[in-house]
Amino acid sequence: MLGEGVAGAGAGLAAAGLLAEHRFRIVREHAIGLSLVAGWVAFAVLSTMWAARPLASGAPFSAVHVVFFGLAWIAAREADDRAKRAMVIAVAVLAALSGAFCIVQHYKELPYFESVERWIPMHRIYEPAEGGGFKAGGLHFHRLKYAHTLVPMMLACVPLGWRLFARRGRALMIAAFTIGVAGMWFAYVSAAWIALVIGGVLGLEMFTRWPRAATLVAMGLAAPLFLAAIADVPVDRQIAWHTALRLFSTHPFVGVGYGGYASAALPAMGGVTDARYPNIYFDAHSVLLQVLAEGGVVGAALFLALGWRYGRLVRDGVGAAFTGVLAACVVLAGVHNVFYHPVVVSACALALALSAQRNAPAGNASR
Repeated sequence: MLGEGVAGAGAGLAAAGLLAEHRFRIVREHAIGLSLVAGWVAFAVLSTMWAARPLASGAPFSAVHVVFFGLAWIAAREADDRAKRAMVIAVAVLAALSGAFCIVQHYKELPYFESVERWIPMHRIYEPAEGGGFKAGGLHFHRLKYAHTLVPMMLACVPLGWRLFARRGRALMIAAFTIGVAGMWFAYVSAAWIALVIGGVLGLEMFTRWPRAATLVAMGLAAPLFLAAIADVPVDRQIAWHTALRLFSTHPFVGVGYGGYASAALPAMGGVTDARYPNIYFDAHSVLLQVLAEGGVVGAALFLALGWRYGRLVRDGVGAAFTGVLAACVVLAGVHNVFYHPVVVSACALALALSAQRNAPAGNASR
């Protein structure tokens, strides 16, 4: 709940600031998107009526995180260059600190504080790595949170920082993110490396047209449906994806109910889970499959409508950096439910917002 509390406070401050400064212009400009968000949340709340133990899901607050996504995106788009410079500096500093901490976590077993476990998942940094040492999670104390926030933010902040800073600032920024990527090596998150490579390639100037980005989104959303059946993917993903597809085939129209995935998935697994992954039934480990399982066709249609609306908002200003960030986010969403963690979905929203507009000439860089 700590993550939801922090994100909720930030969302509240962002919304209050936007409304105070722009009155209801934001509401008028984004009436369709806000209506879709309201419809998504309303359906999620309504569907808890037929969900068994709705708060037992691996992502019980994902509908709220959709709202966080929209507010983070609007707030970042409203920011001027001075605010964006501050964001790039903050992200770069945290990436460097967290990356350095990853290296320490990998090679040295840190003291365990049981009292801290209630707020920070310290047990995640004691997972043994295949070649010795531990799987690190940086300042997140969680390797997926670390890698899945670093990749989109880096793909957004490096091109943005290149425009906003002069030579010295650019060098420091690149050094900071290099340390962050070095730390990610010890997080052992293969999907993050795939997302980084694909995002980096598609972030080149040759990929700037919105139709290509739209095709990328469609492919990314559909990928888990095919991979679950034919690809050689990790066992935990196979279990989660096949279970989600089984639940969807059983409840195709309105799903098992928002928040009901975990309660419905365990019986579908025969009441037992793989001993290596005892908690795999909590979450579908894919955004689309989670939505399909819990919301069926109706929930998926609302969710995809939100994605379509977002695309309509940014298509006129899309540049190379945005295409790269979008590609990375699609890859991560295909193999993991990014709405599971508010920090991840907020990072994706901020990264997409910061990269949505075409970069101005580098001559405007400041010291």
